[in-house]
Order: sequence, then C-alpha cells, then structure tokens
Amino acid sequence: MADQTFTAGQILTAAQMTTLQTNTGLNYVSTKTFSGSGTVSCTSFFSSAYKNYKLVISCTSASSSAQIIETRLMVGASATSGTTNYKYYELGHSFAAGAADAAAGPGGAYWFSLRSTDFFMGTMEIQNPYASDYTTYQSRNVDSVQSVSSAGVHLLTTSYDGIQFLAGTGTLAGTIDCYGYRV
Repeated sequence: MADQTFTAGQILTAAQMTTLQTNTGLNYVSTKTFSGSGTVSCTSFFSSAYKNYKLVISCTSASSSAQIIETRLMVGASATSGTTNYKYYELGHSFAAGAADAAAGPGGAYWFSLRSTDFFMGTMEIQNPYASDYTTYQSRNVDSVQSVSSAGVHLLTTSYDGIQFLAGTGTLAGTIDCYGYRV
C-alpha cells in the first residue's frame, strides 16, 4: 500500500484515484448465502489482501428457538476444533424486563446466541485471521428478543482463510457479506 501526498489544487489522475480506492477503506470480498443447513462454512473469505475483516450477517430464519451458534476458524475446508484455544466474553440483554445475562470462558468460540426463530442481524469485526498471529474478534447482534455483544481471541498463531458457524440445533437461512479493510 503506497502512501500518497497531494497538494492543493492538484488534479488527480484515474490511476491515482484507483490506487486510493484500492488501498483504503472497506472493500467487498464475498457473500455466502445459506439455507436449510445447521453448518455454514465461509471458505476463502480471508487472504493476504487484508489484515482486518467485517462480516455483516443477516439470518432471515432459524428453525429452532434458543439457538446457540458456535464460531470456528477454518483452514481450507477444515474447521478448527477443541475448546482450549478459543476464549470469549458475551453479554446479552433481553428486551423483556429482566437482568442481563453473561457468559465467558473457553468454548467453541461462541460469539452470539439466537433465541428466536424469526431473524437475526449482526456484525463481526475480525483482526488478523490470515496473519500468523492471534486472531481476535468483536461482535454485536440483535434479534426479536435480545441484543448481544461479544469479544474473544483464538490463541493459536495459525493462518486462517475461512470461518464456520454451527447451529446448536436446527437450521439457518440468510447471507453473510464479507468486507476487508485496511487501516
């Protein structure tokens, strides 16, 4: 990524504008559409082109209430498993009267829970998935009964090129849009 300096009144060429658009901001990478599956594998989402990513998730239906969705990083078509290398913290709050709920610790890298069968919308920021460094994330989501914030780390320094979402029970339908960004 080349830094460029411009002066007042300078006219930018098409090549300079292309370089600016390529080297900055949020750039579309891929979309994964899914329906009728309890496992959604997003392969080839991450590459050396970007260090950080944003996922925009629109789950339009879930076949089971009280869903818990696990998130695992992938190398090729294989998802990482095990509970010792994923750490997370999750805080949710019901729209109905009541106390907030929280969860933390090692797990299948939980990053949200879905407790309704009608919809879910959320975002997930992921840092360093393709770099051979620790991978971290932060996410926020909302469905018809709650909102949840989550953050976590994967403690292996492996290069990952994808991410997988696994429903605890039932199936999911919707889309996941992946964007890469440079800072």
